Formats: sequence, C-alpha cells, structure tokens
Amino acid sequence: GFRAWQLDPSVYRGETLVNRGGEIVELTGDEETQAYDKLMIEKNHFIFGTKEKLEGAPETVYQNIVKPSLPLLLWNSLLKILFIFGCIYLFFSTAFVLGRYTADRICKDTDSLAKILLSFGFGFLAFIVYIFIFAAFGIWNFYTALLLVILPNLIFIKRALTTFKSVLFNKLEIRFKPFSPAVLASFAVLVIFSLNFVTNLREIPSGWDDLTRYILLPKLIAQKGALISGFTPDNFGLIMSLGYVIFKSGMITMFISITAGILAVFTLYHILSRFTGKENSFILASFFYTLPMVFFQSSAEIKTDMPLLLFGALSVLSFLEFRKNESLKWLAICALFAGIAFGIKFTAIFLIFSLFVLLLYRAFKVLGGLSGLLVTI
Repeated sequence: GFRAWQLDPSVYRGETLVNRGGEIVELTGDEETQAYDKLMIEKNHFIFGTKEKLEGAPETVYQNIVKPSLPLLLWNSLLKILFIFGCIYLFFSTAFVLGRYTADRICKDTDSLAKILLSFGFGFLAFIVYIFIFAAFGIWNFYTALLLVILPNLIFIKRALTTFKSVLFNKLEIRFKPFSPAVLASFAVLVIFSLNFVTNLREIPSGWDDLTRYILLPKLIAQKGALISGFTPDNFGLIMSLGYVIFKSGMITMFISITAGILAVFTLYHILSRFTGKENSFILASFFYTLPMVFFQSSAEIKTDMPLLLFGALSVLSFLEFRKNESLKWLAICALFAGIAFGIKFTAIFLIFSLFVLLLYRAFKVLGGLSGLLVTI
C-alpha cells in the first residue's frame, strides 16, 4: 500500500479522456471516439502517476481526480488481502468438506494427514465432474457455481463448522532446534510465499502462456458458460473458472492455482516422511518450493503444472498405500488421480508409465520391471 501511495495514485471520476491529435479531450454526452483517438482513462478507473499522465489536460479535468490518503490505501490493501483469503478458503474448504465424506468411508486405513490431502483430491474431483456436466449443457454460470460452493456446506454443515473452527482456533506446532536447517528452510518458504502472494495481486496475467492458454481458458469457459473447443483438455481449468464465474476476477483465478501448488508441496512432504524423518522431509519439501521453476510458475507465469503436481503426488501417495495395505481400492484411487493428472496435462503420461513399471515389478519382480521399461520405451 505504501509503495502504491508513493506512485501518486488517483481515482478519476469524470468522463472518458482521450488524446486527440496531441490534446487531451474530455468526451461528454454521447460523443464517440474517433479512429485516431488514443484512450487515456475511463470513468472510475484507478491511475498511477496522475500528474505525468494527465499533464496538459484542461483544468476542469483535475476537479474530477480523487487522490486517496495513505491510511485509506492501506485499508483497501488489507481488505483486498482478506477478500483473497476469504475466496480461497471458501473454495478449498468446500472441496475439503465434499472430499472428506468420501475419504472417511474408503480411506479408513491411513493416517490423518494423508486422509486430509486425499479429501482435497476427492473434493476437486467432485468439482471437476460437477462443472463439466453443467458446462457441457451450456449452463455453467453464477447461479450454478454458487450452488456448488454453498450446497455442500449446507448438507455437511457440521463438518463445515468444524473445519472453520479448526482453521481459526487450532494450533499448529512445529518444533525444530534453534539454527537448524529446518529453521532456515521455514524462513525461505515464508519469503517465497510472500513474494508469490504480492506478485499475484493483479487482475491481468503477466506471462505469455497464461495470457494465451492457462488463464485464458477459464475466462472463456466463464464467459461462454460452456466447454471450449480447440484447447487441449484441462481438468483444473474448469475449477479455475470459478474465479471468473463468481467474482469476475483473474486474481482469484490465479490464486486457486497457487494454493493447489501449496497443497502439492504438503503432499510431497508427507510422501517423503514415509522414507525419512519429518525434519528432513520438511527441508526437502521446502527446498522444492523455493526452486526457481516452482517460483516462476507460482508468480510470474501461472500455469496448471502445480495442480498437475498435486494430483500426481496424490497418485503416488495412493500407490504407497497400496504397497502397504495390499488393497486394490488403493490401486483404483491411484489410477483415478493419475487420470485426473493426465486430463490436466498430457505430460502426466510419464508418471503413469512409471507407476506401471513399479506395479509390474511388484507383481513379477525383475522380469516384470524390465518388461514394463521396454513397454515404456
């Protein structure tokens, strides 16, 4: 907020301004712009560098410029942050409430953290199926989207209230030795998360791929209210369209993808904790989160690679449960999440083939593993 205030921000309350032949003109009434007019600013738009941008404008124009005070700008920034957290909580808590109902019934033989992570996976699957059906019939709009985020919380109101209380009042205790690598990793994660958050406080994507594909597709789905032809499949793009359908906000759309990436890091941590200690797992997961490519796809160019990683990691987690419990239901869950990942990006085929090789190795030992490798190659 302070940085924005230094850039001389203002809100323009007058009529539309255009630059016509080197002169700034205020359009009045029903006057239309000409082909050679250059749009300067529209009514109620927010502008930075007011004095420089409107230099040479008529004196009457300056009467319509309202410059906010620093406290007001800071207050608006706080409201925007609370709005973002509120929207993300609404979407992800709804997915959790939906998925927890399934996880409680078919994932009883696993630990609590795995059950939480799988609940999000099942919830997102329900989102995808729901949105796909309504979009296939061309009726994916504000009302059907509102039904998706409100109805599950009403049906499972006890679970929804318990989740809300847990978020507000439950303590999260992480104990590490002073000056241990885990403490440094925690600091690095907080710095990267803060940078990701601040960088994405914008409505317009900044990267080429998200402008032309990964954020564009959810926006087109929201505008048309239906599935869009001409694009490769993108299961998570359906979920990201919630940001545009309900809030008309590209910023919320981008934060949906970023938050899924954070869940992916938690899933990686839990998978690693099966093979090494919790502190080492935390350090490794933190190191992954601070990798330049992960940072790039969580700030500069928002894609669906992080949601892809989430479902890929859930698939691996389910496969590990299959190894431990020898239950075919875990193999089915593994295949389900791998299929969702494949529907997000075709590159998930590498994960599917890898799991196929591991499955053959488990069934037929070395000969099966070699056979799987040959098929994959």
